[in-house]
Amino acid sequence: MTRIIGTFISLMAMTWMAAASAAGGWVYESKGEVTVAVGKAPAHSAVTNEAVTSDTVISTGDNSTAVLKFEDGQVVSMQANSTLQVRKYVYQPQNAGKSSVFFAAVKGGMRFVTGLIGKNRKSAFRLATPNATIGIRGTDFMTVMDGGKVYTQVVSGRVGLTNKAGTLALGAGQTAMVSSATALATKVSAAALPAGLFGAISSIPVPPALPAIAPPVVPVIPAVPAVPALPTAPAPVATPVAAPAPVAAPAASSAVTAGQLYDVVGDVKVAMDGEVAQPAVKGAPIKSGMSFTTGNKSSAKLKFEDGEVVALDQNTSFKIENYRYHPQQMEKSAIFLSLLKGGLRAVTGLIGSHNHDAFKLKYQGATIGIRGTELMVSIVGDQSFAQCLTGGVQVTTTTGQIVTLAAGEVVQLTTAGVVLATGAAAASAAAQAGAFTSLNTMSVTIGSTTGAGATAGGTATTTGSAATAATTGTAATAATGAISVTAISAGVAAVAVVAAASGGGSSGTTGTVSARPK
Repeated sequence: MTRIIGTFISLMAMTWMAAASAAGGWVYESKGEVTVAVGKAPAHSAVTNEAVTSDTVISTGDNSTAVLKFEDGQVVSMQANSTLQVRKYVYQPQNAGKSSVFFAAVKGGMRFVTGLIGKNRKSAFRLATPNATIGIRGTDFMTVMDGGKVYTQVVSGRVGLTNKAGTLALGAGQTAMVSSATALATKVSAAALPAGLFGAISSIPVPPALPAIAPPVVPVIPAVPAVPALPTAPAPVATPVAAPAPVAAPAASSAVTAGQLYDVVGDVKVAMDGEVAQPAVKGAPIKSGMSFTTGNKSSAKLKFEDGEVVALDQNTSFKIENYRYHPQQMEKSAIFLSLLKGGLRAVTGLIGSHNHDAFKLKYQGATIGIRGTELMVSIVGDQSFAQCLTGGVQVTTTTGQIVTLAAGEVVQLTTAGVVLATGAAAASAAAQAGAFTSLNTMSVTIGSTTGAGATAGGTATTTGSAATAATTGTAATAATGAISVTAISAGVAAVAVVAAASGGGSSGTTGTVSARPK
């Protein structure tokens, strides 16, 4: 009897869970006034983990936001005063050809991060807006409806904006505006966007776009009274034994080690949240929540467990906001850093290389995302400068503008996140302000290095007998070297090549030669 009842309960729970997972999506997070309406039923207040099915309308009120997740990993975040309709959602993991998602953005602003449906079959994802239909190429993008116009900005990947006038393709970092359903979409520069257009939607944290079934709440089933056992002979009375002394619970563990303070020069202090700053010690562990300050003519170098390297300039304040590294589960890894003042130079580790969105560097007026890179950031008075040395970076300002930088490019911002200049103009301003003077001479090499060949204003750290730096914009060659190196000279990358011939070294002018960390 007991076995039958247990089986019945298990079947009921499995059936309920299957029904819940068949829903398609759920309300991952809601803040403020968020309502859900299914079909023609009246709207009701949203509840966390509430199912989101086809023919569902989700709306947010003033000062309210919502984040939706779907079984294929699709993520949608909604800013205040927005309305989204899930017209159709079908997900069949074993039959991708029959899976599809069709959203309709009615008003407000939203961000969409593609799930497996869109990645496996691009045509299976559609987003209808008042002025155009958006298709994707595996992407992360934002759409805001403002004054009868629809603005779309691509964070990563590509999208296509289609209406009666034709189709416009957008790549990462680009923005377009559609004025009506009969007007072709046109690209818009960041400077021409309405102030703060994407600010609200870009500030909403986006959860990882990974398939994860919403945790179902299994209904509580009343317990079935146990069947009385048959009377048995009384058991013999055991000799009383003294109870063991209670074991004290282990103390709560401190923050997990994120890496080590690899190098300390001069006056460098470190403090955990809420603690008094102490002098930093070379080789000491670094952890999430730690803040670092460097004094005049002082510097520090941090090495993280995933290979991330951060070199701190003099008179700098820096904090490790959050660091999680799971080598066997990289989707759970993330790194979030803050530069409060001064300057730093960083080389991405495995976390950023594996998942570009897992790396964030916040500084005065903006947040930097990366595309596998080496970068520098410097705050000078009421302005800040960011430069991409290798790879690519994406700078998102607090006003909602996105600036994409390739190797050698610079962006100049105000404290409020307003873009003052990019490219050569920003590089010239940075040079005049001396923003990167110290950082250009700082090595981000980790490990012992030997060799000769110094530069005027830089150091050679290759393994070999000599290295050649370069003047602005010119590449140079290393003789009898063991590895290739990269020289940074006034914002231009100059590659040094390993030569087979033997011989002595040569010297260049202005630059830093450093071996890339492994």
